Amino acid sequence: MAERSLDKSTEPTSEMSAEEDLGPQETKGTDSTTQQTQEKPRCHRRPGRGGSFATYFPRVLKKFHQDLSLSQETAGVMDSFVHDMLDGIASEAGRLSRQANRSTITTWDIQRAVRLLLPGKVGSKVVYQAAGAMAMFTQRK
Repeated sequence: MAERSLDKSTEPTSEMSAEEDLGPQETKGTDSTTQQTQEKPRCHRRPGRGGSFATYFPRVLKKFHQDLSLSQETAGVMDSFVHDMLDGIASEAGRLSRQANRSTITTWDIQRAVRLLLPGKVGSKVVYQAAGAMAMFTQRK
């Protein structure tokens, strides 16, 4: 029985995956097209979960100013602003609920957080508009 000599290039290491351990002759028997479809990551994003709001800005803008449009850079800046505001509101609402010894963020916490983060009448106006939007939403359902 002849001994096989292993050089460093063919010796499996701990960094190699199971497929790399197999030699080119010992692959799993799949052709390249099925292997590519199996490796494709399936990522279905839910709206509002780390996604982008940039698709909604032109829609809202067209309701008020039909002749205006946004550049991609502007949409990116606005998207960052919305994400920062949502993060700030969530953080502040969480802080308010912890101070009240509750484990659930309530609508009162959200309204107070908005009024704390947005100055003066702007915060009150946003809370008023949000309450009206929620009333219209619940009427439709």
